[in-house]
Amino acid sequence: MDKVDRKKMKTPDAFVKRGRAAMEYLAEQRMRVLPLVVGVFVVMIGAYLYDGWSGRKMEKAWEAYYTANKTAEPQRWDNLKKVYSEWGHNRATYFAAVSLGDHYFNEATKTALKGETPKGNPTPATQAAEWYGKALNYGDLLPAEKQLVQINLGEALEIDAKYAEAQGAYQKAIDLGGDIKPYAELQLARVLQLKNDSKKAMEIYEKLAAESSESEYGKMAKNQLRLLKSPLYQNTGKM
Repeated sequence: MDKVDRKKMKTPDAFVKRGRAAMEYLAEQRMRVLPLVVGVFVVMIGAYLYDGWSGRKMEKAWEAYYTANKTAEPQRWDNLKKVYSEWGHNRATYFAAVSLGDHYFNEATKTALKGETPKGNPTPATQAAEWYGKALNYGDLLPAEKQLVQINLGEALEIDAKYAEAQGAYQKAIDLGGDIKPYAELQLARVLQLKNDSKKAMEIYEKLAAESSESEYGKMAKNQLRLLKSPLYQNTGKM
């Protein structure tokens, strides 16, 4: 808007008129800008309050997790379930889910090694798979964390004789790449053997033996290849 120059005004009325127009213009601009300023202020205050609330909630979630983890068994597992159900999806509840998955996986492994029939409905292996699956629901996992949990999930499903689902879990772990990929490939090859798909299993072992020949994974793959190509295995079709 042009600057008001009183000397150029022919009459006082003209000056007053121009001055009033200038004030109205400024008032109009102020009314336009004011909601924006207020909105920005409200957003800043809201973000500050949310950060404070979120931080306090996280502290309480960790406190609940550590308290539950110090509880004697078997009450510990119920307390960890309570942590998971009450504190939403965050890193503390992720650790609670992994702890529960590991617990049930260890129980399933003990039963499998003893050759006993799994007790309970659902079985420990099924519960392990369930809790590993819940751990994977946490959205801020690092690739290596996600990969390890996928492998754990595959192993739990494998114990539960759900080979197709285990194969899918191992494949997801492989797709994430990284240093743990060869281990996931070994797991995938083994579950393919359990599915009586020795041809595909051998392809994975051969690839792994060629790409990681000096690593323990490569050596294990070579050993499995020798076994699969042995006359004993060829005649019996068993490992």
